[in-house]
Amino acid sequence: MQTILAHFDGKFIVPDQPLSLPAGQALRIGIESVSAPLPALPPELESVEYGGIRVRGARISLFLLLEALDVGETWEQIQERYPTVPESAVPGLQHYIQQHPGEMKNYLAAERKCIETMRANSKQSLTLEVLRKRAAERTGAAQP
Repeated sequence: MQTILAHFDGKFIVPDQPLSLPAGQALRIGIESVSAPLPALPPELESVEYGGIRVRGARISLFLLLEALDVGETWEQIQERYPTVPESAVPGLQHYIQQHPGEMKNYLAAERKCIETMRANSKQSLTLEVLRKRAAERTGAAQP
């Protein structure tokens, strides 16, 4: 499954980046409304392909930083936990987060909701009974 970011222009859903799909490709699309985009990112942060935001030069997401701050961790504790976050990036990250508290709160809540949705969907396990039922539905045969 591929997740893309897109916007609704009033008539069509328009991908925010080019897609590498063949013309006429059939798709199953789920629509999820996301919070308003964050204010312009500082140089310490970058957007990544799947729509996430991470510390530039590190594989640490803005979500992880906000989650740690939300549970009361200090920046020193965060740096111990995530040593790949450049020390030089911390002042800029602190400033950005402090300057946009409402947006950070909304972003954290939206990311948590997305994670919970993925967890809930991953708990749906396939059983032999479910597989037999699906096979029967595809072939039009009665379930044994």
